[in-house]
Amino acid sequence: MMHRHCLPATAQRRSHGGVPLSMMALIVGGVMMVGCASPLAPSTEGATADAGPSADTELLSERKDPLGQAAYWGNVLQRDPRNEEAAVNLSRALFSLGKFKRAADVAEQALTFHPRSAELLQMQGRSMIAIGRGSEAVGPLHQANKLDSKNWRTATALGVAYDQVGESGRALEAHARALGLSPNNPDILSNIGYSYALAGDIDNAVQYMRQAAETPDATMKTRQNLAYMLCLAGRFDEAETIARQDLPAQAARDLVDKFRAQAAIKRRQQKVRLP
Repeated sequence: MMHRHCLPATAQRRSHGGVPLSMMALIVGGVMMVGCASPLAPSTEGATADAGPSADTELLSERKDPLGQAAYWGNVLQRDPRNEEAAVNLSRALFSLGKFKRAADVAEQALTFHPRSAELLQMQGRSMIAIGRGSEAVGPLHQANKLDSKNWRTATALGVAYDQVGESGRALEAHARALGLSPNNPDILSNIGYSYALAGDIDNAVQYMRQAAETPDATMKTRQNLAYMLCLAGRFDEAETIARQDLPAQAARDLVDKFRAQAAIKRRQQKVRLP
């Protein structure tokens, strides 16, 4: 097995070749919650920084779900538009709710008051990635990485942004730095796998996805990422075996059939090298 901190030198900067970039966003983008009421974006009109919290706001502060957190921190930011903690937490909550554009807007607005906030820069970059605007994510994430070079989330998010603009070589360098900061991290290993897939190197993609799936912190999503990559490699029986670790037999077959159809599209497009 390849050492986890050492990426093959064969990876060059290539175009991303047809693997959906939305799959990259899933790894760093969190889970989109569907059907939830949308929290209102904070408004600074008529707000006073010294207004005391209402009883409703105090109750919201006890809620840990993203919707409650968004409402609470939105209220805090409305009272004090310069509150960095509130802006960071509101952006994170909106991100968790799948409100990526609004999360980016909150971070961008707060950066006018806190231009050297690594957390705000990271949230702006991650949100841009989630809506497929990697070219607009590279700058903020690069700056965040310079301000806080020990944050693995920023480093691997920068790698995803580079992948979105077709810079596979730089993407792998960023992911390698992230892996050095957080060894054996399944999210980083999965991102490395997708970097190789986007570069057309399915063998290395499978290898890193397998490493991710074998880590103690691997989730069902991690294993499904591996199953998908195995389908790209034409190894459908093995993909179904992986899928059955989390799903009943029929559901696993259905998932692999879905992945098989997607892989067939990639073959027809001939944009990644498949067996």
